[in-house]
Amino acid sequence: MKKQLGATLSVAVLSLGLVTACGTSDGSGGTSPSPSDGPGGASPSAVARTPVDADQWLAEVTAAAQGVTTAHFSITTETSAAVEVEGDMDITDRGNPKATVAVGMSGGYGQNDAIVIGGVVYTPRGDGTYDQLTPGAMADYFDVSKWFDQGAILAGQRDAIATVELVGTEDVEGAQTEHYVVTLQNGTESEYWLDDQRRVVRFSLTVPASGDQDSPTTVDGVFTDFGKAVTIEVPPTR
Repeated sequence: MKKQLGATLSVAVLSLGLVTACGTSDGSGGTSPSPSDGPGGASPSAVARTPVDADQWLAEVTAAAQGVTTAHFSITTETSAAVEVEGDMDITDRGNPKATVAVGMSGGYGQNDAIVIGGVVYTPRGDGTYDQLTPGAMADYFDVSKWFDQGAILAGQRDAIATVELVGTEDVEGAQTEHYVVTLQNGTESEYWLDDQRRVVRFSLTVPASGDQDSPTTVDGVFTDFGKAVTIEVPPTR
């Protein structure tokens, strides 16, 4: 069981690593252009785009993210295996972000649960107690606040961004959003859907195959239920 859980969490860590690190390449790698379907099923590349001020857009997205306290999230990664990381997050205290996480992986691994508090991962033993795991070098991947704040990630790579363009308006999980495509200096793209408060409701990016990978990796994240009541506490450990 532990071996299976470890394998599932390892893949989940790589998924979250893509969330916190990709879409910001300066030209030496990163995401490849693989836009999702736009309005009416058309690719954003086939839809007229309206350029917007990149600095203003980044400032709005980053400011909106700072106002988020709690939310439900679902982050799906697909490559040779499909991994879905879903749960609730509480980033009211940015110095001690928390999340409940359910990790599902194709290939017979099933679903495994975890609690993440302040970068420490707690996994259930099955007897009401939990094992405590310290991510060490992978700690950044378990910084829950970074899973959401795509604006800050992009702002940190402002010089790499060539354009930000509005594709149109779309409904995402019942929220009316504006769909944007961010293009980097090397031509790679990532997509973001913002609600009326400029919060990221969805993001989508594709990472090209490299190393032993035979196929590209797609990452799609959705955030809902902003401000929901969330209680996440340190569980009993052994």
